[in-house]
Amino acid sequence: GFIMLDRKKYEDYWYAFQQKLDEILAERKMSYRKLSVEIGKSPGYIYDVVNRRIDPSFESLFEISEYFGCTVWDFLNISN
Repeated sequence: GFIMLDRKKYEDYWYAFQQKLDEILAERKMSYRKLSVEIGKSPGYIYDVVNRRIDPSFESLFEISEYFGCTVWDFLNISN
């Protein structure tokens, strides 16, 4: 059957993603705008994702992770 996403878990993963993204961008002294352009999106893309105006596609999560040389799981702080 269909399993509903646990809302709390979703929010935890979302928070982990934002924290990790901000941490990496700060380390590299990069802006949301620069990352957006680097992964081939419009300049406001990452800002809109972080401010939850839009949900990132699964493909975008991979592009962001790959850009920084880590896995989506690292980004979401999921241990296998």
